Amino acid sequence: MRQDKELSELRWNMHQLSPNGLTMMDLFCGAGIGASGFLLAGYKVIYAVDIQKYAVDTYNQNIGNHAICANIRNLNSNELPDADVISGGFPCQPFSFSGNGEGEADKDKGDLGYHFYRIICEKKPKAFIMENVNGIISKKHLSFFLKLMNLFIEAGYDVSYPTQNENPTALNCWDYGVPQLRKRVFVVGIRKDLDKHFEFPPTVPLEERTTIRDAIGDLPCPDGKNNHQGYGIRKDEIPYVDKVPPGGNWRDLPCEDQIQFLGKAYHSGGGRTGFLRKILFDQPAYTITSTMNGKNNAQIIDNQDKYYIGGYSPRYKSRNRQKQWHEPSFTIVSQARQLPLYPEPPYYDIRFMDKLEIPPPRRFTVRECLRLQTVPDWFSFGEDISLAHQYERCSGIPSLMAYKLGLTLAKILNS
Repeated sequence: MRQDKELSELRWNMHQLSPNGLTMMDLFCGAGIGASGFLLAGYKVIYAVDIQKYAVDTYNQNIGNHAICANIRNLNSNELPDADVISGGFPCQPFSFSGNGEGEADKDKGDLGYHFYRIICEKKPKAFIMENVNGIISKKHLSFFLKLMNLFIEAGYDVSYPTQNENPTALNCWDYGVPQLRKRVFVVGIRKDLDKHFEFPPTVPLEERTTIRDAIGDLPCPDGKNNHQGYGIRKDEIPYVDKVPPGGNWRDLPCEDQIQFLGKAYHSGGGRTGFLRKILFDQPAYTITSTMNGKNNAQIIDNQDKYYIGGYSPRYKSRNRQKQWHEPSFTIVSQARQLPLYPEPPYYDIRFMDKLEIPPPRRFTVRECLRLQTVPDWFSFGEDISLAHQYERCSGIPSLMAYKLGLTLAKILNS
């Protein structure tokens, strides 16, 4: 695994920038996935808060020892430091399509968006950055979103968020270079007295967007080092997983297997395509969630997909097309069927592929989830944090998105 700090940042074209003179407060900070990007963009994070101790411990280990474990409802603004920018993605479960859907009526977390607004209103930072799931602008929750936006406007902020046909819309992080199909709603507010307006950064050209292979292709088989460990296949998936091709899902099973695997879900419409879903290495990942072992949101690695599926040219088979990790690559050509092989297993000859012993299918490891979230390799979870909690805290604003939004905001505020 690449441990070099510069390499892990340059993979996503992130550079450690000089201090930009702006301080940041990070609410609902999680483990620091987004903060990693803000830190690289030159912000000085001076205060952070989350309700989960294991998240705070990880944040302090990686970002800086200034996060506290507390309930945001109990925070007294007078006791908080002044910060130029406040960031926060309040819990999304009340608004998520996979959550309970109760929105602001959710008794456990539905009011947390208002507490984010309360602190913004009372602390009056120069700017704020807010993030949440796509469901917050769905028909069911749009009224809440617009009400919250109006509160920010009344509090003296020029509020910016992407729109389509004058309606709020989500950004797909893949459009910005993240190797993941992750649609999220981003809002940036700038205090009106500064007379500045935020414009979202441009998207990345299609040919420059990244894939799963770009993110994790250099990682060895899971070895437990630097959080490179994870879940295998669920017991209920084992009888069926080898019947699904790379890029497929439960719909590729014989009908009798579909019924057996899905149970009642089959008769209620068949279930989503996330069941028994196998990813393709040359496509972006699906959204990295906090429950990566879920049955209906599977992202299964089939190691056969490390090799091109779809046939090889006679010229390809005429010679060994694999270079080792310590060697320069063969020429990268435009036709996938003539591309060099992945360096694992070593010294492999394509002519004997049918005799290859390939590791069994599995889910992404924690390190792979972090890579797909564009988190630099210097970020890690402590060994005392359970695997389930490590997966849970891989979720958040992708570091690259935080970096790009933070960079754009800093240029505007400092102009």
